[in-house]
Amino acid sequence: MKVGHLFFDHADNLRKVNLRYAHGSQLKEFFQKWLENYPDPYPQRYRKSIPFGWVQKNGTLLMTITNGEVTFPEAVQSADFQSTDI
Repeated sequence: MKVGHLFFDHADNLRKVNLRYAHGSQLKEFFQKWLENYPDPYPQRYRKSIPFGWVQKNGTLLMTITNGEVTFPEAVQSADFQSTDI
């Protein structure tokens, strides 16, 4: 449960896309339940999902893309940086 997971959600025909992160330790409750019911022998596919509401509430929003442009986090312009001569 040490690996982080990325979650994408989208709306309006991909005009708005959000990227969220959750650490594996946050998802332990889901993984433990799944492992208890994990089939043996393993089938070709064993798909499970994290509820979208949980991801929205608990995931860390890393980035939002709106109409093809990053709108979160706010872009930093190069003019915002001051030159530092050493």
